[in-house]
Amino acid sequence: MLTSADGERRVLIVQRSDGRFGLAEEKRYRNIYEGKLVAEGWMRLSTPSAIFASAEIAEREAKTHFPWLASAEISSDIQGGQDE
Repeated sequence: MLTSADGERRVLIVQRSDGRFGLAEEKRYRNIYEGKLVAEGWMRLSTPSAIFASAEIAEREAKTHFPWLASAEISSDIQGGQDE
């Protein structure tokens, strides 16, 4: 997972069921009702439909496709089993 410096966006590196990798961009959301936080989480945004042979290639391509990742925090979490 690659997270923006401000923590408001992230890109997941997703391992597909065929063993290849894709990218999933997400943005943090917060719903406030009458001054109170009622829901928060991550919302999936549109993502490139590219498929990569390895997580390392997917990470490198994510950094070129999403300029806000220039100073990203990197986690070794890879999401598995989802086809994009």
